[in-house]
Amino acid sequence: MTKEKNGYQDIAKSTWIFGSSQVIVLVLNIVRTKFIAVFLGTEGYGLISLFTNSINLIGTVTGFGLGTSAIKEIAQSNKDGDAKKIAKTVSLTHKIVWLTGIFGTILTITFSPILSFAVFGNYSFTISFIWLGISVLFNQLTIGNTILLRGLRLNRKLANANMTGALFGLLLSIPLYYFFGTKAIVPTILLSSIITYLRSLYFTKDIHFERVNFSFKESLKEAKPTLILGLMLSLTSIFTILKALVIRIYVEKKGGVGEVGLYHAGFVLINTYLGLIFTIMSNDYYPSLVEKFKDKKVAFELVNKQLIFGLTLLTPLICGYFILNEYIIVALFSEKFILTTMMIAWSLIGTFFKLISWTQSYIILSDGNNKRFMLNEVISICFSLSISILGYHFWGLNGLGIAYLIGYVYYSLQTYYFCKRWYGFDFNSGSKISIFLHLLLACGCFYFIYFTDDLKHLAGVILFILSVTLSYYEIQKMGLTTKFKKLIFRKN
Repeated sequence: MTKEKNGYQDIAKSTWIFGSSQVIVLVLNIVRTKFIAVFLGTEGYGLISLFTNSINLIGTVTGFGLGTSAIKEIAQSNKDGDAKKIAKTVSLTHKIVWLTGIFGTILTITFSPILSFAVFGNYSFTISFIWLGISVLFNQLTIGNTILLRGLRLNRKLANANMTGALFGLLLSIPLYYFFGTKAIVPTILLSSIITYLRSLYFTKDIHFERVNFSFKESLKEAKPTLILGLMLSLTSIFTILKALVIRIYVEKKGGVGEVGLYHAGFVLINTYLGLIFTIMSNDYYPSLVEKFKDKKVAFELVNKQLIFGLTLLTPLICGYFILNEYIIVALFSEKFILTTMMIAWSLIGTFFKLISWTQSYIILSDGNNKRFMLNEVISICFSLSISILGYHFWGLNGLGIAYLIGYVYYSLQTYYFCKRWYGFDFNSGSKISIFLHLLLACGCFYFIYFTDDLKHLAGVILFILSVTLSYYEIQKMGLTTKFKKLIFRKN
């Protein structure tokens, strides 16, 4: 029992270290979101969405998935205490990051007219994409620094880098959007990428390893295994971002840029509010699972613990959001965005299944089997894209929320099937009971608030209290109440 509790305490410690700063990042993003909504409106949000998705797609294509594959190499070397291997991997990653970043910039500038026409149907935004090509380089350099911090599990430094980067991004964007409106979108994206890189550079400057020099040819030869794994990861990421871009372009053609802004705003709320849970946990979960993966029993125990711990955090947030959904939308955006209410509500239930599939997908990723990971991701992405197009065609924005739910239900079942077939993984009885109880509370809250009239808010509040009570009981069972108190009230 003590060993089991220690496992939860390790998860809780990393969650607190990274999570406390991420809450600050969340607040900063909320403030930034409000100002963008006021200054730019739904069309401005649509433009930001189309630009950022386009640049993310190019960065993913040219980045070769280094943000994940190189972490795996550094985490394994760090576990073995092999300083020479870490130095070699870090030096190699640094070189490859620069090469891929420059390649991405050249590619963006070269194909800027094509990007403008593909995304907006004209060549008016060619110059915009040329400038945004520079941000591709800085985004890749930031990934290089993040790889080092995550691979060595320097969570406090990574947390501080994210927090201060968000703060400076906020201070930069507000005056630019206020004075220049939508004309400031491209300069803000570019300057934000530069500031984020500088902050990540500051927090890695005191990490010293013996530099290993590689020629261009040697770099490609030595990096081949990492690049092959990264290529497979980048291909799945490309499909994911391409899926999002295709959906946004389809929505733009059918409903206009304003409708894209509504869609983007809705998922900004989901990814900012509930995505916080995934960001916090993924920071330490993946490197930790890589270190333990040789012992399947220990690795699967970590997967079950991570799922249960995630559910204790996620379910109360989902129920609380159901109750305050419309108020949050108006407070963070404006009444113009109230049309996203039901889309967000359906997507919140989808986020529950996202957690289930997410904890399992890292099993395949930690194994490093490229074909298996690719197969699992591509099938689910194609299914999700098809459902999203059909959902919007028949039910508009609400259909996109329903499609998000159906997509993650399917993905969680598919990932469960593959993990059980390939690795013999199964959720333990504790995880299954926890999934059932938390899902029951979340779905109950959703039903009473959105599909009943009498006492719906009272029923929602009762179910929210029950979800908090269940989570508190499980946290107590994990032996974490005392641990959290020590973390919160620790002396600096």
